[in-house]
Amino acid sequence: MRLYTVLPYDSLNSIAQKFGITYQQIMFDNHLASYTLRVGQELVLSTVSEENVPEIADCIDERSIEVYNVDENIPIYEPEANEMYPIAVETGVELPEVNVWEERHISERSGGGATYYTVRSGDSLSKIANKFNVTVDAIKRINKLDSNVIHVGQILKIPATTTVPAAPPTPSNTTTSVQQTPIYYMVVSGDSLGLVAKKKGVSVDDLVRWNKLKNAQVGLLIGQKLIVGYQKNTTNTTTSTPPTPPPATQTPIYYMVVSGDSLGLVAKKKGVSVDDLVRWNKLKNAQVGLLIGQKLIVGYQKNTTNNNTTTPSPAPTVPPPTTAQPLTMPALVFAFDRAQISYSVGQGGINRSNDVRIIQNALLRSGFLSPEDHQQELSADNSSPISAQQIVHTIAAITNFNQIVADIDTNIAIILPNSHSLMYLNTVAEMPQSDTVAAARSTLIVEEKSAQIIFSEGLTGSVGNTNFGNKVADVRKVQQALRLWGYSISNNETPAPTEQLPIDPLRLPQTIAAIRQFQDSRVDYWRGNRDVTGSTTYIDGLVGMNETDLTYNILKAMAEYTANFMVGSAPQTCKFRNLQRTPYTVDLGGVSIIGNVLPTSLSLKEYENFGLNRTQAKALQYVSEHEGNFDAINSYDRAIFSYGFIQFAGGGRGLAPMLAMIKHSYPNAFKQRFQQYGIDVEYSMKDGDIESAQIAVFDLRVKRWVRRAAAENLLKNDKLLTTIFVRAAYHPDIQRGQIASAARKYVTAALNIRFSKHLKIGDSIVPCGNKLMTQIMRSEKALTVLIDLTVNRWTVATRDLFETAIGKIAYLNQLNTFEKLCTIDENAVLRQMIQQGDLLVQKRVRSVLENNDLSNQKS
Repeated sequence: MRLYTVLPYDSLNSIAQKFGITYQQIMFDNHLASYTLRVGQELVLSTVSEENVPEIADCIDERSIEVYNVDENIPIYEPEANEMYPIAVETGVELPEVNVWEERHISERSGGGATYYTVRSGDSLSKIANKFNVTVDAIKRINKLDSNVIHVGQILKIPATTTVPAAPPTPSNTTTSVQQTPIYYMVVSGDSLGLVAKKKGVSVDDLVRWNKLKNAQVGLLIGQKLIVGYQKNTTNTTTSTPPTPPPATQTPIYYMVVSGDSLGLVAKKKGVSVDDLVRWNKLKNAQVGLLIGQKLIVGYQKNTTNNNTTTPSPAPTVPPPTTAQPLTMPALVFAFDRAQISYSVGQGGINRSNDVRIIQNALLRSGFLSPEDHQQELSADNSSPISAQQIVHTIAAITNFNQIVADIDTNIAIILPNSHSLMYLNTVAEMPQSDTVAAARSTLIVEEKSAQIIFSEGLTGSVGNTNFGNKVADVRKVQQALRLWGYSISNNETPAPTEQLPIDPLRLPQTIAAIRQFQDSRVDYWRGNRDVTGSTTYIDGLVGMNETDLTYNILKAMAEYTANFMVGSAPQTCKFRNLQRTPYTVDLGGVSIIGNVLPTSLSLKEYENFGLNRTQAKALQYVSEHEGNFDAINSYDRAIFSYGFIQFAGGGRGLAPMLAMIKHSYPNAFKQRFQQYGIDVEYSMKDGDIESAQIAVFDLRVKRWVRRAAAENLLKNDKLLTTIFVRAAYHPDIQRGQIASAARKYVTAALNIRFSKHLKIGDSIVPCGNKLMTQIMRSEKALTVLIDLTVNRWTVATRDLFETAIGKIAYLNQLNTFEKLCTIDENAVLRQMIQQGDLLVQKRVRSVLENNDLSNQKS
């Protein structure tokens, strides 16, 4: 293993080639979530020895020596996806903003009255001309270009600035411009520049330029105003100003707000935009809260001369359903079933008495407000306002709740209607009776087979092939532990408890042989793996006296578990063990449970009930068969605690949102299988889906809830809690909740993957940028691979694998138009992915190709 410091113009691919390893191995070793590197970043190269390190001169791109000056704070462009097939971009054809490598540093050198510019991904001549305030013709003339085609990495000479005005883009329906008025957008929670650009149909570069931002990576603040475009006011001020109110001949269509509604959710229900709702209802902005029972205008119907009504205007246009349409899921509606308020409560809030009382009762149930403080400050059940001085303890409890549960870092001491905090207050784990939780857990029995008790007081010296140890009590302990695991040692070698002197190793031939057998079968695998075992020693035929010895550690830690529980009237048994020997193990105490509840326990029709068609359902069911069963558990890797048929991972990833889906959709099953045992999940929603979630586990030792990583570690280390998850998966609604979450998180993400660039096929440019991958790859086998790799590698890596393989097969078969590309041999693409992928990709894709139940016909 060695450390490597990233140099200018390094990429994952170039570093991997220098050291003869794969870029996937570098990503795994360094826990990288994207392909972006930074100058000076240190990378761990675990499979590289010192003798394989190239000379430092070989590691430096000579371009970085005299031409380029790279700022250390600018992400390095990752050229890997474009190296085999360079991109050519014609004027007016821009690549999508989703390319993770788009922020390549631009080299601009001035001299001799001109500037030199290096073409980057996404550039066009028109875009470069706008940037430097010159004309396209001027750039073509000075560079002697015969066409508008340019290439990534090409150096262009930019002439002196002309008089071209750098005006912002104008709407297509505007012809004569007198002045331009900026259109503003207010940043909400979860927004990024990319997301705002997508919402408003503009580019990230435009947002950066219009708002004079430093770069495309700047963070946004909630409430920040961004310019998202300009409207032109013409001489008659009719084409660029906002639409005038509807004429008297149009009758408004009303909608009454229900619990859980937001402007975004109402807009989604009614097929209109949030901007229209704001304009029609004369609201202040798109972030205003709604009140239950409030009437909203959601459209207008036209009154004709014969009083017949037409369809609401504007009517949403719905494209005909095809396999190439983005996959969307029905919106979830949050139910404020514990606490709903009309006005704000807390420091600086309106604090109407009945609202304050609702919050106080909720804080009491969750343990954030003591019974004494609750009794002292409990508000009357009326609408009169009260001062903050009257609810000092309540405000302190709100602050504490926001920090611990709602995960708000600052001292926010207020709760707003329909807010993130109020959602968490409705789903917060309420304080249970400790005796009730203990009684529920006692119905599950977990038997442990290990040497923990034998070594509870440790050893006083080494045992085995040594002349400096083998004390009587120590020898007896080691022999007892080895016999526990089936190693044969004659009783003649067991010293009597009354013996005083250390035992000569010549008297212990079978004991020493058993130690060596144990080392060969159980210990050798972990030698040298310091990430797992730390700085431990190892001596052949010897068990050391404490945790500094690897053999001692393994012998003491090794355990097997047998869990016994009832499912209905049927007894069930689950056996599992620790010391999982995999390249991904980081915790020797973690376990692996394959499980017994198969994904085929539910029919394909059940899968289709969650918004999937037959092909998508079949693909998900197949992928799940190679991930785990509904009751599968892994708790030995970085994910802390993974559960279920898609292995929903902990550590802030898919596990908590999946449990939130079950709690939201199947509350009775969640209560029976999790809550009664002191396991809960707290969550909020946004735009009709789970926004954020966290697991809470009641710790009987301290009689309080622990959350997030601490809760997941408790699930991992307490094997009885692990068993609760195994048992839960036998309930059909827990299975359905897993399917619903997988469909929303993984299938939707996989089938919405888009090409990041146009493909260069020979001398032709095939316009693929931003098109759905499923327009080309749409057989059962291809969709299965899309979903499978998204589960294991997420969308960016999956997209890159498909793009490269599609480009190769298209080149070999001269598929140089998009129409031809749609006829591509999908099996050939998958075989190409096997050639270019790592071991996991090879295994997964080959398994799909060889499966006769999956069709390779385009759907």
